[in-house]
Amino acid sequence: MSLTRISHQFVGQFVILTAITSLPLRAEEVSINFQHYEPETEITRIEINEAPKIDGDISDPVWSKATRIDRFYQTEPVQGAKPSEITVAYMAYDENNLYFAFYCGDSRPDQVLATVMQRDRELWQDDNIRVYLDPYDSSRDAMAFLVNSLGTQMDILIENNSNFYPEWDTIWDVEARRTDDGWTAEMAIPFRSISYNPGVDKWGFEIMRQIRHKNETVRWSQIDQFLPPWNVSEIGSMSGIRDIRQGLGLDVQAFGKLNYERDWMQRPRDDSFTPEASGNIFYKITPSLTGTVTLNTDFSDSPLDERQVNTGRFSLFFPETRDFFLQDRTIFEFGGRAMTPPNTDINGLPFFTRKIGIVNEEIVDLVAGGKLSGRIGSLNVGALSVKMDKTDNIDAETLSVARLSADIFEESRIGAILTHGDPDGTGKNTLAGVDFQYQNSNLFNRGRFLADIFYQRSFSDDVHGPAAGKDDDMFGFFLGYPNDLLRWFISGKEVGNRFEPALGFVNRRNIRDYNGDYVRRKRFEDSWVRWWEGGVIGNIVTDLDNDIETHKFTLVTALQNQIGDEFTVKASNLREVINQPFLIAGELSVPLGDYHFNQFNVLLESSNSRKVIADIGVTCCRIYGGDYLGLNTYLEFRLSKYFRLTASHDMEKFELPTGNLTVHIGSLDSSINFTPDMQIDTQMQYDNISERFSFSARYRWFPRPETEVFIAVGQTADMKSNNFPGDFDPDQTQALIRIGHTFRF
Repeated sequence: MSLTRISHQFVGQFVILTAITSLPLRAEEVSINFQHYEPETEITRIEINEAPKIDGDISDPVWSKATRIDRFYQTEPVQGAKPSEITVAYMAYDENNLYFAFYCGDSRPDQVLATVMQRDRELWQDDNIRVYLDPYDSSRDAMAFLVNSLGTQMDILIENNSNFYPEWDTIWDVEARRTDDGWTAEMAIPFRSISYNPGVDKWGFEIMRQIRHKNETVRWSQIDQFLPPWNVSEIGSMSGIRDIRQGLGLDVQAFGKLNYERDWMQRPRDDSFTPEASGNIFYKITPSLTGTVTLNTDFSDSPLDERQVNTGRFSLFFPETRDFFLQDRTIFEFGGRAMTPPNTDINGLPFFTRKIGIVNEEIVDLVAGGKLSGRIGSLNVGALSVKMDKTDNIDAETLSVARLSADIFEESRIGAILTHGDPDGTGKNTLAGVDFQYQNSNLFNRGRFLADIFYQRSFSDDVHGPAAGKDDDMFGFFLGYPNDLLRWFISGKEVGNRFEPALGFVNRRNIRDYNGDYVRRKRFEDSWVRWWEGGVIGNIVTDLDNDIETHKFTLVTALQNQIGDEFTVKASNLREVINQPFLIAGELSVPLGDYHFNQFNVLLESSNSRKVIADIGVTCCRIYGGDYLGLNTYLEFRLSKYFRLTASHDMEKFELPTGNLTVHIGSLDSSINFTPDMQIDTQMQYDNISERFSFSARYRWFPRPETEVFIAVGQTADMKSNNFPGDFDPDQTQALIRIGHTFRF
């Protein structure tokens, strides 16, 4: 069936559905009151010589004496219903490790989705099972360990029930096997790999299974569609862990690298071969507090930044991709959703790690750095100080940040942040801020309620002179009710016209920014539709004299079918007051003016359970007194567990009174997976504005969980020609081989 025919079918059924105001739902009768359902279990202790072999075969004798869990309930599609398939979990521990085994029965084993064979990829696209651990019983923060039927692993940090970070990695072991009636898996999680409080007897604990080929989710605890998968406020608990050890708590991560570079533009050509050594030292000062030292930090395994072209007025935000800064990043998060509410651009972060080691798009070496992260009593502690090397353009700089927060009430947090240093060396800069993040998961008939506030001030001494007044302030708030059948939020923030977080990110000052949305959802049973929702989204930006600079009001309606395909329609009314002319993509001018226009957006997103994932979005029709067309296409071919191909193309076409411009950004990525521990990734990107091509190929092999072999090749080139693909003028070639090992004491 063609995409056009599918789209026509979706539109027809969508129009009929939006006219329906009420349909009865049938819920399975259960005897459990899930509003207060937080099960408990006690884990079995075993001797070291009884430990299972982690090979995915759950016939080891130890599992017969382990703690068994087999009572699970649906959260999707029907809350509290009996699962369609059998799930059994076994758990035990010795003084060194936590052990888990899983039997995931399936009446249609040939349909079990198993396509992801690369660590930390989108494992939720496959049938998977996951373990949540909250060793501090905080009901706020946790670690999640995921595995699919191929034995592919993923580890995630969860921060304050609001954010989750799959970039976090630790050392643990997992294997899985396909069987005639489903699949099985085994995990071993070393106590050396996690932080915990020896004085806490009960750990927060959860097991969740996604039967992706049925779009079904089952859980052991927290049987609530209101709460997203990364919320741990009401998970069950596990007791009985005692007399465990982390050894000396010392991990030494050592890397040796041979680097080759060729600059094709230099004459005479000068190829360079450079051996380099780098390393990180991790020491658990206490079981819950880790100190880290980094020497000659190596970022060679970071992927290419996703290519962007700036078609707006304000500078672009590029997310962090470097492992060293991604580790423990939850400790440094500030402001909650008041800082980055939904449906808005990022603006005003007090601390943004890409300011360290990347100055004015120039890569700067890090000589050394230290980090302290974890807990001291009831305090969450994060401190980082890095010595950045000098270059031809800037002097060596020392950059520092400290973050403290404390858990209060049942689910809330209060904290402060302090940064010092200016990466580009143009002046002195310090920032201080305080925040309060409130959460209540049992408000208004067990709805989840959030209320966040923050305040920060920068202290600068630069070309504009010293500053420390109200113009250097930024503050904001967020009130939200983000639940399944009803969600709404309102937020606001003010950014002073001299607010300058030198170690943070700000791209729009002298404003007040107000946001809000209100969306209702209706769920269906015995229908091809799983849910339908509709609502309104609003955004108003004024200057500090309350004169409007931007407004955007959007009506939105969307539905999801039982497979997981989604169809969304948005209609927006916009106003942009341009007080300073600017260039779209540096080429097409937008003059001063007060522009009013309407835009319409249609988005079709196919289910992650499909072998071919297609996301197609179309936006039109007016902008800045002229015509506009945006087309975003994303295709992912999960051809087999061994090979994945991803292609994307973003096009923006402007036809304005000042001229015409079409922007194209294209990328083509592939993954070749030999085993869950050995892959080759390639990335290719091009845009027609810079006419720059970039290519990266990375081979990674983990012969053991603590050992890594990494090989990479990169190429950049200019392709300046009126006819794509044009001339290929190589710019820079780089190749490297790196071997790393973690020594644990």
